[in-house]
Amino acid sequence: MDEEREERREELPDEGRGRKVRNREIADVYGLKSVESMICEIEEKREWIRGRMYTIQSVNAGRVPGGTRRAGLDDVFAKLSEEEEKYERALKMYLKQQRKAERAIRRIQSEDARMFVRLYYMARKTKRETMEEMGITEWTFRNLRERVENAEDMAGIRWADRYTRRKDNDAE
Repeated sequence: MDEEREERREELPDEGRGRKVRNREIADVYGLKSVESMICEIEEKREWIRGRMYTIQSVNAGRVPGGTRRAGLDDVFAKLSEEEEKYERALKMYLKQQRKAERAIRRIQSEDARMFVRLYYMARKTKRETMEEMGITEWTFRNLRERVENAEDMAGIRWADRYTRRKDNDAE
């Protein structure tokens, strides 16, 4: 994890803080990962609450029926209900965001540019990981990123696939 942070820090000067990005659809694609992480946090909290419910139930099950206090269990049920509602809202937001992102990506004509947007913006891979996975040079990476960011929208990205070399083509 620390290595990834270091790798991202190394990229910052090259990334150019304060870069002007004309393509507004990048936000639709880029925001998907943050919604995913929010859903994961909610799922973890729900599991923790369910575990707490189980503990409270097992403690209460050992007591005499007349002397059992259910207040703790009521609180847990209320929290679980609240988390379920949060989860539903987050899931709806995620699905809406995913549809917007997929619609934007499908409008890209070049297969390589689509792959680049999925890896670099959607999956948030590092520069190095994206270059390795696509089998491209640093010049190609910079050029492709510039074209994606300077396009009016995703449909406006112009990229000739011949500029991207694939690793499996190198062996031929």
